[in-house]
Amino acid sequence: MRYPSVGSESATRLAFDPDITRKWLPVNLYFGGAEHSVLHLMYARFVGMFLHDLGLVDWQEPFPRFYAHGLMIKDGAKMSKSRGNVVNPDEYVAKYGADTLRLYLMFMGRWTVTRIFVIRD
Repeated sequence: MRYPSVGSESATRLAFDPDITRKWLPVNLYFGGAEHSVLHLMYARFVGMFLHDLGLVDWQEPFPRFYAHGLMIKDGAKMSKSRGNVVNPDEYVAKYGADTLRLYLMFMGRWTVTRIFVIRD
């Protein structure tokens, strides 16, 4: 709620500008990974409901719709920098171009189905 209000005159006195918040929130869709977004959703929902109970916002649910994209699996484990099993996109960008790689990532699975993608070298 603070992000849209940065630079607002009233946001120098308040945590967020009520008029700007009313215009931009709630968002239509929260798109993200299930693991990363769980705590974001929990905290945002709690704060949203609390502020609604105080009469500071008109909505209770900051994200009426949530879509969790799938995971990418490589070498039998979730791809992660900490595991050291990520695929460096630079070689694919050099060989095929950035737009081709983006297009592949966008269409490697159907939008309506959360999937686990297995990456094979």
